[in-house]
Amino acid sequence: MSIKIVSQLLVLSALSVVVVQAPVEPEPLTAFMERFYRVLLETGAMDVAVAEARKVLFLAAPGNWEWTWPVLCGRAADSGLQQRLPHELESTVSKIKFGA
Repeated sequence: MSIKIVSQLLVLSALSVVVVQAPVEPEPLTAFMERFYRVLLETGAMDVAVAEARKVLFLAAPGNWEWTWPVLCGRAADSGLQQRLPHELESTVSKIKFGA
């Protein structure tokens, strides 16, 4: 999805849009989507869901940059991007080791 389309969606009515900035193979994309929707249903927070789903991609292929391609774009001032993670997710995220 191009940034132009994302911008149009945000201007027209969407509060936020998840966009994949480059081609992703079907298997990792499916894993991303499964985790994204599971966490979204559990927490109701799109930013947390995107972060958790991106983590699935990172852990599956730490040397690959595919995990950086899905991003959350939003227009709402109260989109929740600064909310504290739920305790269960905070402990999971704290275990991620970058550059190890």
